[in-house]
Amino acid sequence: MNDVSGKHGVTGEASSKASLSLQSGVGAEALKSEPFIPVAYQYFTSKQDWVRNGRYALTGHADYHDTEHDGPEGWRGHHFTAMCFDQKGRRCRIGGDFKRAEEDNAYPIWWIWPDQIVPALKSLALTQKSQIEERSDVASPQVQRLPDTTNTERDAEISRLHREIDKLTAANSRREIEISKLTIRLHQAQEKIKGLGEGR
Repeated sequence: MNDVSGKHGVTGEASSKASLSLQSGVGAEALKSEPFIPVAYQYFTSKQDWVRNGRYALTGHADYHDTEHDGPEGWRGHHFTAMCFDQKGRRCRIGGDFKRAEEDNAYPIWWIWPDQIVPALKSLALTQKSQIEERSDVASPQVQRLPDTTNTERDAEISRLHREIDKLTAANSRREIEISKLTIRLHQAQEKIKGLGEGR
């Protein structure tokens, strides 16, 4: 547990560069027996693990910036923090959430950076599509000749996932544009204030 860099995959560089390879067998069957961890090495095995390593692991991104807590009034910059979830899909923010996960046997708790969400979803969709194609390849000839409504439904679901990913990507782009506009306005205001001070 003490070797944080080895376990959680965090270095001095942005942790978003960590491998996005998903665990083998991420289909519904595998998820019944294997824990869901979307990004390799980004998880806590217990509350004690989080206490020991969370402070370092969850601030290891080059763009990390926490604005959720108390601070100066007004806009304080672009909020960018990792998000933690237990195996029941519940957001884990404070110690009580991590304790609840132990009581409910909901570890490991996995965490993900905002810029890893879309790539992870794309990887998951591609993996599921590959598994579907593999199952189709090994199907018997008799089954292949029958109308395969199941595969049609799966293809429709994959298409829906791709559309959702595209929406997320577009929303993220719009957010970045708004942040850039706010940053420009902030700099202009600072320059104006500076000019007023020098004119006195």
